[in-house]
Amino acid sequence: MDTLLIFDGILAALGAYLAFAALRMKRTGEVNAFLVSGEERGKCADPAGFIERVYKRMAAFGGVAFLYGVVGVAGRLTHMLSRQAETAAGIVFLASCAWFAYGLRKGKEGFFR
Repeated sequence: MDTLLIFDGILAALGAYLAFAALRMKRTGEVNAFLVSGEERGKCADPAGFIERVYKRMAAFGGVAFLYGVVGVAGRLTHMLSRQAETAAGIVFLASCAWFAYGLRKGKEGFFR
């Protein structure tokens, strides 16, 4: 079995988890443990504000990661994805990863003591 196929499957699962966790976090008003540890959650001055700041980025990044994983799995199984398309998808994924990490870091600065 191709190692990258497994990696793409894991990315798709991670993306789905992130998207659903972001929506659940918005619905319940509780900061997800994936974003901050248990110790840090107690230090959040305004959990609702923090959630409002990061949930859209988290859901968007989750969607991109899910799509990247699904496209990767489909491309590896069908061999119909060109090298250029794989590279472009990888660049989009890495850019969205950096965008999410930057937004999360900035979000933590404003809401955690």
